[in-house]
Amino acid sequence: MLYNAHWQRKTAITSFSQKMTSDDFYILTETMQKFGGHFCTKLADAIRAADLTNKHKILHAFPEMIRDYGPESRFAKVMLADKENV
Repeated sequence: MLYNAHWQRKTAITSFSQKMTSDDFYILTETMQKFGGHFCTKLADAIRAADLTNKHKILHAFPEMIRDYGPESRFAKVMLADKENV
């Protein structure tokens, strides 16, 4: 049962990544750069360098990146609020 719940979340996140706009990818990678650790910042570099197919492959392999750093994440909301206050 736990596996099914994990698979459903991963599938939902992956299908969301296929609907991401270029602005969403920008927010994701900026948030990863600002709030992530060393691995996360390197992964953001890889997402930026990748074509669309490879972006989705990376996000399919690491769906938690969308959850933790994507446009709806708390980190993204903080970053966007900071940019509005500048």
